[in-house]
Amino acid sequence: MFPPIQSATYRLRLYDPSGKLVWGTRRRKAKSYLKNMIETLYLCWRETSRTIVDIDDVSQTAVAPSSTSTKRSWWNTTVVPTEGGLAVGSGNAAVTISDTKLNTKIADGSGSGQLEYRANVVAAPILLGADTFIYITQAFSNRSGADVTVEEIGIESSWGNNSVPTWTWLWMRDIVTAVVIPDGFSLVVDYKLQISL
Repeated sequence: MFPPIQSATYRLRLYDPSGKLVWGTRRRKAKSYLKNMIETLYLCWRETSRTIVDIDDVSQTAVAPSSTSTKRSWWNTTVVPTEGGLAVGSGNAAVTISDTKLNTKIADGSGSGQLEYRANVVAAPILLGADTFIYITQAFSNRSGADVTVEEIGIESSWGNNSVPTWTWLWMRDIVTAVVIPDGFSLVVDYKLQISL
């Protein structure tokens, strides 16, 4: 018997200031699960600690969850871009399995070269026949006064050694065809993570 197929895809959509869809991609295969995702899963399954490099290139010692702790990994579903979720960048260096951050992450804000990170949405798992999947969606709005170009996307996950996020790790990173976001426009990114029997 073959093991279940695990896959990830992403889609990009560009909306004008009135909310009208003006451009979008078909769903594309993501190829970028990174070492830190496996490290996080290992922590969830074993009562141990691991040293993992965060998005600031700092080695952090994370302790595994236990029945008496509140240590955990999560994506914040509010507008807190430092606590995990999707992220975008302007770098296009090739992806490596040991990447710990986006090549050039675009900062959250309305200043030059920045995008406003909106709340990310993690949909409840969907079961459809022999497939189960979740969607992770986030919008990035340009209020900078000029064009902003996105060339990479990724999933960041925060870890807490207590009840609040402590560090953020990069789980996935994908290089995308350059998307120019004019001032006033918004880019919506969604990842679909799927397991199929």
